[in-house]
Amino acid sequence: MKGRAPGIVIIAGISTGTGKTTVSMALMRLLERNGIAVAPFKVGPDFIDPQFHEAATGNRSINLDGFMTSAEYVRKSVARERGEGRFCIIEGMMGLFDGLSARRDFASTAWVSKLLGAPIILVLDVSPAMRTAAAVAWGVSEYARRRGVRIAGTILTKTGSRGHFEGCRSAIEAAGIRVFGHIPDSPQFRVNERHLGLALPENMKTISSMADSLASALGESFDMNEFIRLFSMPNETVPAVAERKQEVKVRIGVASDYAFNFYYHDNIELLRRAGAEIVPFSPVNDRSVDMFDGLYMGGGYPELYASSISRNVPMLSGLKKAAEDGMPIYGECGGFMALCRELESGGVSYRMAGVFGASVALTRSPVIGYRKVRTSMATALGGKEMHARGHEFHYARVTEDAAGESERPFLVWNTKERDAEATGSVSGSAVGSFLHLHFGSSSRMAGNMVEACMKYSRT
Repeated sequence: MKGRAPGIVIIAGISTGTGKTTVSMALMRLLERNGIAVAPFKVGPDFIDPQFHEAATGNRSINLDGFMTSAEYVRKSVARERGEGRFCIIEGMMGLFDGLSARRDFASTAWVSKLLGAPIILVLDVSPAMRTAAAVAWGVSEYARRRGVRIAGTILTKTGSRGHFEGCRSAIEAAGIRVFGHIPDSPQFRVNERHLGLALPENMKTISSMADSLASALGESFDMNEFIRLFSMPNETVPAVAERKQEVKVRIGVASDYAFNFYYHDNIELLRRAGAEIVPFSPVNDRSVDMFDGLYMGGGYPELYASSISRNVPMLSGLKKAAEDGMPIYGECGGFMALCRELESGGVSYRMAGVFGASVALTRSPVIGYRKVRTSMATALGGKEMHARGHEFHYARVTEDAAGESERPFLVWNTKERDAEATGSVSGSAVGSFLHLHFGSSSRMAGNMVEACMKYSRT
C-alpha cells in the first residue's frame, strides 16, 4: 500500500523547453519509488504532458485551467486527490508568469500557485551558463516574491559535468536560493517533438523506462526526506470534497488508440459521474461500434494514421450508420476530422467516415488559443444558448463544406472578444468541431450527453 504524505509542489520554468516535463517525471517516479502515492497535474490545456505523467506514475494527470473552468473548480480538482493522501506534483506551462495577459497573472502557473498556496520549484536549464544562472534564479525569485509567489528552490537541467553542477549550485545558493538537485545533459533524456508538442511514442513503455532513468539521475543529488519535510501540507489547507458517482446508465465508446488520445481526463470522469460506462475502442483497428449507446472521439494524430483509418471500411461504415441511426456522437479536433468526408494529408486525400459533409486538410500554420463558446442550436451536448469554454490547437482547416453559417452548432469568441465565428458541423445527433471543449466549463454538458445516449438506447 502506498505511503501517505499529502503535500503539494509546482514545477515551473522561465520558458518552454527548460525541462519541466523531465523534472516532473523524475520527481514523480522518485516519490513512487519511495512509497509515496503521487497525484499528477498539468497547468493549462495541454494533452501530451499529462500522458508522460501517466507513464511515470500509472495515474491519470488532471489539467488545471482557470480560463476553461474556474478557481473553485481548480481547488476542488486538487482537493479530491490530496484528500486521498496523495502528493500533488503540478507541472506548470510555458514560463511561470505566462498566461492570458502581459499585465495579469490569470491562468498562469503563478496564478495556480497563489490560488493553492503551493510553492514553486524553478527548473533552470544551465547548459549555457554557470554564475549567470544565479542571476536568473534570483531575478525570477525576487519578481515572484513581489507577486505573492514563493520560489522554494531550483532543480537544474542539462548540467555538463559534476563540476558544472557544483559551480552552478555554489553560485545559486550564494544568492540565497536552494538547489534541490540536477539532471545532467544526456541524449537519453531528450524527447523528439511533433507539430503539437512532445512526441508520443507508440509504446509508452519507452517513456516509463525514461522516467526510471530520470529518477535515478535526479536521485543522486536529491534529499527525499528533506523534500517531504518541506512540502508536506495538512489536508485542511484545501478541503477535500466528496462527490457521489451515479449508477451506470449507458455505454459510451471513447476512441483510444495511437491516432486518438487527446482528452481532458475530467471530461471522461464527468461522463462517468453522470452515469456512463466508459469503454475504449480503436477507430484504427476495431470493426464495429454497435455495442455502444454513444461515442466520444477526441483529438490526436489521425493525419499520421490516415491510410490505416481509410482502409478500415467496416469502422467507417459503422460510424456513418450509427450517426444515421441517431446515435449521439461527439467529435473534437482529430475526432472531428475522422468524422468528415475526406482528410487531405501530404497531398493525398483519404476517405473518412462521411458523418459530416465537410472535407479537411492539413496546413503549415497553427490555429491556437482559448475559446468562449455558445451553442447556436440543440445538440447531444445540450440545448441552444448553452455556454462553454475550450481550446483549439491544430494544423488543419475545413476546405469544403456545403453547410451555411446557420447550420453550424457553435458560435466562438477568442479571448480578445472579437466578433463571433460560426463553426463546427452537425448531422442528426452527431456534432463536432476543431474545438476541445472542457466539460467542467458547463455544469450540464456531460449530463446532457448521457441523457442523449439514454434516449438513443431506448429506441
